[in-house]
Parts: sequence; structure tokens; C-alpha cells
Amino acid sequence: TNKLRRGHLVGNRFEIRIREVDSAAAANARCIVDRLVESGAPNFIGGQRFGYRGDNDQLGRMLLLREDQQLVDRMLGQPAETDFDATRTAREAYDRGDYQAALDAWPYHLKYERQMLNLIRKGQTPRQAVSAIAPVQKEFLISGIQSAIFNLVLQRRITDGLFGKLVAGDLAWKHDSRAVFAVNQETAELENGSDGRTRLHEVSPSGPMWGSEMTRAAGQVDQWELEALGAYDLTVEQITSKGKPFATGVRRPMRMFLKDAQVTDGFDEHGPFILVKMQLGRGCFATTVLSEIMKTPEGSA
Repeated sequence: TNKLRRGHLVGNRFEIRIREVDSAAAANARCIVDRLVESGAPNFIGGQRFGYRGDNDQLGRMLLLREDQQLVDRMLGQPAETDFDATRTAREAYDRGDYQAALDAWPYHLKYERQMLNLIRKGQTPRQAVSAIAPVQKEFLISGIQSAIFNLVLQRRITDGLFGKLVAGDLAWKHDSRAVFAVNQETAELENGSDGRTRLHEVSPSGPMWGSEMTRAAGQVDQWELEALGAYDLTVEQITSKGKPFATGVRRPMRMFLKDAQVTDGFDEHGPFILVKMQLGRGCFATTVLSEIMKTPEGSA
């Protein structure tokens, strides 16, 4: 009876075929998935959050700091080897100042870039061009910098063997209610124990999606999160400012859990494949799980 809005879903079900595999791949994949089901998978934010050029974190940082000229130049110029031919042609034209040629070449499906480019072509300022970006796209760019910082914190916790264990200063994430609670040393020892909720998949450490409304951790955990923020040369004041645009912020669990996970192998007209079936909670990335299974660079941690 109510309209479904963003965030209202419980999760997503996936059936994904992995191809170009050898005969031993299915057995390896089953072992990996069994381990992920047992321990939980690192809840990295997948590469698609960072855009087709992988630089949404940098664009989001520029947007927050109101570095308008740098943002426009990066969105419209600076061609890369991974760009498609038409986009590369458009970016090269922008870099040499031929804005009409850039607009003629720019693909129509990249509408936000086209809107910015058209304003620049008409003599508008970089600030005016950035202001024309749709709010939903600005949110996506800001989430890029938030996500990159979260991933840095999670990477550190994995390296230290702590992505599935609570430590004093943590804000523990309750998977049933999506709420957090503060953790001291006594609580950490209790929850990490043999009968604790971390082993039961009920509670996990949370990490920062920095912003004005995010609850900060304490002690050493807060220091780790500040260091990740500093890796992007950002201060708390800059990322929590309520200027326009701004990051609202939230906590995010460091683990995700696979439900109804199955791994089978098969063969069709395209050759052998591994079929992975699973259900993930909202906000979790199947690409992250696949990287853990396939051992591709994105999931090498």
C-alpha cells in the first residue's frame, strides 16, 4: 500500500555465471563460498560506485571542497586509455578549448557531462556548470569519496585481523535493526567470545561513511578512521560541513553475510561455467563477493 523508496528493499538475489574456468574451479569456489558463509565477507564497496573511470572518489572530493575548475576539467577533459573512442575525442577537444567539437562528440547517454559542457560552451563559469549537476549525481559523487575512505578503513581492519572482531572504541552494528552501540573493552571481550554475537553473525564492527550526521567511533578506532580521512587530505570539518552540497554520513557494517549460497558447475553452448547463487542484504555488492571467489585484483585483500 506504500510507495517503495530507495533503501526499502531487504536485499537482492543473484544468479551469476562465471566463465573461462578450468575443471578445478568449481571445487575451489565451493570452499571459498563456504568460508565466506562461515566468517562473513568483507563488505567492500564495489568498483561500480567509483564510476566508469574509477575516479568518483576524486570527483566527490573536489565537489565537497568546491574545487570547481578542477572538477570540470576532470569530468570533461583529461582523456584516459580506458575511454571509448567518442569520449576520448570529446575530452581531447575540451582540453584544447574547442567546446563545440567536444559537445558534438560527447555521447548522449552521458547527460550530466553534456549539460556541464554546454554551459561552459556558452561562457558560464565553472561554478555555474557544477551547480547544474543534478542532485542525484552529486550524491553519487560524494558517496564515491565516502566509499573510498570506508574501504581504506576496512582494508586496515582486514590486515590487522579485526574486520570480524570488536575492539574498544568500536561502534558495533546490529544486523537485525541496523542500529549501532558503543563498545568498551568488556563488551568487546563478551561479544567476541564463544557465545558472543559476532560469532553468531548478529553483530559486526562498523566503519565510517563520513558526513555531518555520522556517529564517530572512539579511541584507537576513531584514530584509524581519521587516518583514512587524512589519506585523502580531508579534515573532519571539511567533510562534515553543511554547505551545499554536503555529505550526510552514516555507519556501515564491515561484514556482509551470504544467504542461501550455492555453487554448481555446468556446461552450455558457450562452454563450462560456475553458477553462483546467493542473497545479499541491501547495500552489499555482488561484485565484491565475486572478487573474493575469483581472486581478481579488486578483491585481492
